Amino acid sequence: MMPKEAVEAFNYHFIAGWGGYPLVGTADQIADKLANLSRLGLDGTLLNFARHEEQLTRFTKEVIPRLEAKGLRKPFKARPVA
Repeated sequence: MMPKEAVEAFNYHFIAGWGGYPLVGTADQIADKLANLSRLGLDGTLLNFARHEEQLTRFTKEVIPRLEAKGLRKPFKARPVA
């Protein structure tokens, strides 16, 4: 029913991201891809990292500031603990 290439692409993306949308690249590329998704109407996302601690730390340090600069995320402000 589907062309062989389409099935192979679907299988690749399904295996790589459990059917999700893969965000792979440099910090600038990831921020740009998230900006594109935002322009399409996406207003939230669930992220999954293969090497959670390492990649979440990198995402926090490198991608989030770029999202803030694009106006896609407000800077985090810690609240004082009572």
